[in-house]
Amino acid sequence: MKKFVIFLAPFLLLSCGYTGLQTGTQDHCNFRIDRGFSVKWRELPIPVYIDDSVPEISKKNFHYAIDIWNQSWNYHTGKGYLFEIIGEVQVDYVPGKDEDGDGYSMFYLDTKQKMLTSKQQGTTHIRNAFGGGIVEADIIINGIHFEHHYERKPIDYSVYTRVPELSTKRSLASTLPQSFWQQFLYAFQSFLDFITFWKKKKLRLPAAIPKIPRDKVDAISLYVHEGGHLGALRHIVTEESVMNPGLARGEVRREVTELEVSKLACGYIDGI
Repeated sequence: MKKFVIFLAPFLLLSCGYTGLQTGTQDHCNFRIDRGFSVKWRELPIPVYIDDSVPEISKKNFHYAIDIWNQSWNYHTGKGYLFEIIGEVQVDYVPGKDEDGDGYSMFYLDTKQKMLTSKQQGTTHIRNAFGGGIVEADIIINGIHFEHHYERKPIDYSVYTRVPELSTKRSLASTLPQSFWQQFLYAFQSFLDFITFWKKKKLRLPAAIPKIPRDKVDAISLYVHEGGHLGALRHIVTEESVMNPGLARGEVRREVTELEVSKLACGYIDGI
């Protein structure tokens, strides 16, 4: 039954559109393949601008979403920022998916151009050159057909960075000190570390699930999702993933986990 629901989710919710401007298959890192090349950015961090016409509260929440990605990326990889918000630009017209770009990778809230259908909460247009290198990517959020819930208080981004589970596969023979007292102190410190981890885990969970009105789309969840597309990730049809293609009204899905980071690292670190 669960598999059946997951299969139907993209058709029932249709929350997100991801438009690569060249067709192709998908590689093992969850990137698109265009003419034999993996479609991705050639350098990190990925630069992004915000359209000047976007309301301040939406700009603030987009910053939150980018910070969630950056925190998780650096936490799991130690490689600094994944994205960098360069600044704001004033534009009169946002290029459509079949048009040439304008040179800016931009976050845009569509309240007049009607670029999205009434069923799309957002979309990301990717423009890549021959060889797969992305030259521009625009995030377009549907501000015509949907009402969004915005966070108005500062957010603890670490809440949305999953703490890795404690390993049970570590070889004690290779890690335990030799003397009795060293072994005792090692075991005692491990116990304290576990208690600290458990307390943090217990404290983090309520904060990670804020209450969202049932008639509104959580802006941060949506922006985090489109941020994954900005990084060149395709959809991940896993119920808990921020890259799941469906986001119901009132639903919160903001936690960037090792799953999404490992897909990006596969292309941007292992593949460099």
